[in-house]
Amino acid sequence: MIGAGVISAIIAIIGFSATARTTLENTNRTIEAESKQSSVEFLRQQRVDVYAAFANQATQMYRSVSDITGLFKPGRTPPTADEFDRADRDFSDKSLQFAQQLFRVNIIGDEQTRKCADATSKFLLQFNGTLFEAGKFFNGTPFDAVSKTVPLTEQHDRRFADLVNGFSDAASKGVGVERPSEAPAGTCD
Repeated sequence: MIGAGVISAIIAIIGFSATARTTLENTNRTIEAESKQSSVEFLRQQRVDVYAAFANQATQMYRSVSDITGLFKPGRTPPTADEFDRADRDFSDKSLQFAQQLFRVNIIGDEQTRKCADATSKFLLQFNGTLFEAGKFFNGTPFDAVSKTVPLTEQHDRRFADLVNGFSDAASKGVGVERPSEAPAGTCD
């Protein structure tokens, strides 16, 4: 009897151990799967956040360019040095923030999204020369001469919108989200 009880206890312990091992293995697999899913979702959310911040910062930088160039619209009273200085400092701040977001996109983005971010960056960087020209007003260039070349045009606005929409298209595809059909299409070329 004692031998049968010991054997039953050993069988029960072995059965319990096997059940515990199976439960532990299943728990580990579940944790691994959830961990992988969590890291995939975490990376996806990081991309969403980075892409949104980039598009927002690109828009802020373009507005800053518009503010500076708007100081030189034909028919406007010429800006004071203080007005120009404030707008120029704002542009410098926005440029730095934009560069930081561009860097983040280049680290985390897929190839198409990086391509679109680069095209947007090149477009925005071209205005450094425009702003240099605007600054010449304070070195003696007549306001009329500056106002003919500096202000943004509708063509600039359309190109910027096209680039931002192209970036949004690429970013949406990069995170597996379809943009609404009514969203304007864009291109990064």
